[in-house]
Amino acid sequence: MVVSSGLSICNVALSKYDVIFRYLNAIQTSAPHLLRYLATAFIVNKRRRPQFKDFIKVIQQEQHSYKDPITEFLACVYVNYDFDGAQKKMRECEEVSMVSFG
Repeated sequence: MVVSSGLSICNVALSKYDVIFRYLNAIQTSAPHLLRYLATAFIVNKRRRPQFKDFIKVIQQEQHSYKDPITEFLACVYVNYDFDGAQKKMRECEEVSMVSFG
């Protein structure tokens, strides 16, 4: 099933987050689209990792240069505390998730 394999990829990304975090600067500059997958990994993983706050800071820093419904959703909830905006982004996330993980 494609959805479960997409979630598996996200969980692997989160389990390797310690390694990924060391290369976060390179991801931010060379491959910011990967932030979508890290954001998804944090959302779908039931355990909140200690690095989640650090990742939210990265999303906050990247808001001006990289926009994606999934990262914008996290920014609405955890940075801007804009729950109406988060609800709108959630609809967009559903569409993006069907394409990316679908």
